[in-house]
Amino acid sequence: MNQKAKKKKKTKKKKTNTAKRKTTTKTTRTPAKKKKTTNKAKPILKEETSKKTVEKPVKKIVSTKKVEGTNVTTPEKNILGKQKAFFEQLMEFFKKEKDLLEKKLNKKKKTKKKKKKKTKKKKKNSSWKEKFALFHLKSTTKRKCLFMAIFFLILALLLSLPYKLSRYNSPASNVSLAVPRFSKLKEECCNYNATFVTPRNSFTIQKELEKMVQKYKTIDCDGKMYYYNEEDNYTIAEYGVKRGWFLNEFYILYGPGNSCAIDTKFKKLELLPENFSLEDAKKDGNYVIEQDKVYNQEAYTTFIEQVNRKIPSSLRIVTTNKEGDVLITDLEYLSDGKYKVSYDGTRDRMVKNNHSIIAYKFEHLTVSNHKLYAYNGEELKIKKAKKYETYYLLDVEE
Repeated sequence: MNQKAKKKKKTKKKKTNTAKRKTTTKTTRTPAKKKKTTNKAKPILKEETSKKTVEKPVKKIVSTKKVEGTNVTTPEKNILGKQKAFFEQLMEFFKKEKDLLEKKLNKKKKTKKKKKKKTKKKKKNSSWKEKFALFHLKSTTKRKCLFMAIFFLILALLLSLPYKLSRYNSPASNVSLAVPRFSKLKEECCNYNATFVTPRNSFTIQKELEKMVQKYKTIDCDGKMYYYNEEDNYTIAEYGVKRGWFLNEFYILYGPGNSCAIDTKFKKLELLPENFSLEDAKKDGNYVIEQDKVYNQEAYTTFIEQVNRKIPSSLRIVTTNKEGDVLITDLEYLSDGKYKVSYDGTRDRMVKNNHSIIAYKFEHLTVSNHKLYAYNGEELKIKKAKKYETYYLLDVEE
């Protein structure tokens, strides 16, 4: 019987131990109480060993013992430990990621350094070639600049040197003018006023023109100095030089024959004095229109007779405007059968900056509706006609 009682005691102890273990593993939180709780276990009496004992269910008791130095109970301590473990794992994970990123960055830096070393090596290898090429380029540019500078200096010297005169054959007057070399005609207008363009220096051209004029015969005509070329039979009334940026200009105002030796009928318009009046025109025998009166009408009849005979002749028509300013028109019949009309309105005070004489060439001369016209083309155009197409001269009686 003793042996059976002993076995029962052992089984009871095992059950109580297992119950205690289960209570410690559970995570149920119990509120901390100030009162102490004690596990009351009933003592087993010797008398009860002989009796049949009935096993009662053991109650689960949660230990509420305080940890020394803290107010946290044992289940709370277990939760904190788990949280710490979780955070430690996270920290380890982040450390690993950080290490991986650092390794990648180090690899990139190493590759960049390697590339830089390679480029430096290449530069060192190609540096002498580049230096040679740069030196060659600099030397070639310097050579080109020197060559261009020398070329322009030689050009300037050549253009500044004096040369022999060249010839310009005028189609308007059939006169061969002596002109400085390396010059080109720009325009010829306004009654034998020829302007030329040249790349040569303006001072050298001025000197050449002065030397050229000194060889001609100087004439004092109406208080002005003119230069007559006896060989080519033309008179230079005026000349000058105009400076430009790249090209310089010079002009020559001339007239065929000895202008001063000819009568006032043939005297060029540019040679007439500025105070030329109607009385002077009447004395010279010009065709003068003063208001409604006509003076020297025979000048017109003689001109028409000579034109019918095909003899070169001229007619000067002198009129005035409303303000009394003198206006002069020269009608010339040329040897080639054409007509030249020259208009001098330089004395017209109503027109500003009018310092030129205009000249036109026409093929025909006719009278229409008691008016004398010079015109070009097959038929006479009066309406909407320009001056170089038709030119009104004077009123006549048929």
